[in-house]
Amino acid sequence: MREFWLRAGLFIACLSFVLVGACGGESSKGPDARLIAGGGAGDGAIDEVLHVHVINGLAGTPITGASVRVGLSSDAAPLVGTTDTAGLASFKDGKLKGPQTVTVTATGFAAATWVGANAANLTIPLEATQTAPPETAKSSGTIQGWDTRPAPADGHLLLAYVGYSFIEPFDAPDNSIVQDNITVIGLTLPANICYKATLGTNTESKCEWQLKTRIGRQALWAVMIDVDTKKTVDRADDTYSVVDYAFLLDQEAAAGHTYTSLSLVAVGANGMTDATVAFQAAPTGMASVAGLPMIKMGDLGNIVLIFSPFGPGKLTQKVPALSGVLTTGTYDFLAMAKASDTAAYPQSTIWKHGVALGGTVDFGAWQAPPTALAATSGTYSFTPVAQASLHTVKLYQSGTSGTTVAWNIGLLDGSTSFTLPSLSPNPLPVGTITMRVDALKVGAFDPADFSVDVLAPDATAHSADVLGFTR
Repeated sequence: MREFWLRAGLFIACLSFVLVGACGGESSKGPDARLIAGGGAGDGAIDEVLHVHVINGLAGTPITGASVRVGLSSDAAPLVGTTDTAGLASFKDGKLKGPQTVTVTATGFAAATWVGANAANLTIPLEATQTAPPETAKSSGTIQGWDTRPAPADGHLLLAYVGYSFIEPFDAPDNSIVQDNITVIGLTLPANICYKATLGTNTESKCEWQLKTRIGRQALWAVMIDVDTKKTVDRADDTYSVVDYAFLLDQEAAAGHTYTSLSLVAVGANGMTDATVAFQAAPTGMASVAGLPMIKMGDLGNIVLIFSPFGPGKLTQKVPALSGVLTTGTYDFLAMAKASDTAAYPQSTIWKHGVALGGTVDFGAWQAPPTALAATSGTYSFTPVAQASLHTVKLYQSGTSGTTVAWNIGLLDGSTSFTLPSLSPNPLPVGTITMRVDALKVGAFDPADFSVDVLAPDATAHSADVLGFTR
């Protein structure tokens, strides 16, 4: 079930809102240039003056030398320019009135087009075409009291999966660090576990977990699960129940360093509470449904309990109570429906923010995905989601070396059909390309006045589908 979330990218790129940027010279008319942290738009409608900061969407740093085009794809004489060392470009032109289409390219980054932008100040985050592996650290240790825990029943496994708190955006490479593997009674399992296994009268036990982590401040955590293997090698018939959780907060990890002899402290029965969720019927074509609790711990990151999901057959289970070391935390709950455990699209995700435990977490109605995706002769179109606040489109190519993102499109004016401008070189690769359309529902979204950093806390639903085409 953990793979359900990792393969689905639970941690949806739409929240990063990867859009675009611009060029020119300073003007005495209109507002002063202003960088909006993380990306966004503001300071009134475009009226002859347009300021654009272009930043690295992951690092938040300025991008120097970005090539910028302002104008429709059909414009014979668009405004063009280049960003300066501050990542800033400013235009002054009498024809700059109202919504504009802005396209940006920069070496090492996917092209981006922002359709219907109508704010005098834009800060546009760009996405790297291919993301470099994150810097990592290594930690190892045990769980306090593991050796004195009762052995599981015959044919059962007691597993403790150890993880680290995630950063935002959730699709950041830091949250997808691949762990080493070990073999336990014929099973290939990640090295970030402790285990007790009973077969007949024999019990094996070991709690020397090894974990690759991101760098920086974080929380380490573990979920302990009793797995009934049914004494078969078929993992599909396994059932499990949560036994306990353990934590070690506020660890500081430096790149390349190894931290040993760490000990996670279990919360025990008094440190857990029941959580119950309710799912409505998923949209057509989405047969796999799961829910996930997440503890937000401020600067320490988010403890995403990916090893203990809810599902239609598991509506109630134990979760950590917000007491002891977790007193300052808050709960979010997420639910995702998708085609299958291994097929990411179509998909639909629901967020419940600031959940108070004690009642049923009712996820409510699912948001249907965009439909009728089409890519014909350079024109892209789809049928939108009526309740969505914003639609975005991503064009990318998958290969043996990973995914290469080619172009991101933000549709701020409600467009459902668009044509991209001709650029040289063409950002779109030759071959099979995937078009993904994302629909995001946000509490109070104003396309002319928003900050990317506050979109995620306000987002309540997301859905997406994909189309493959050949160029």
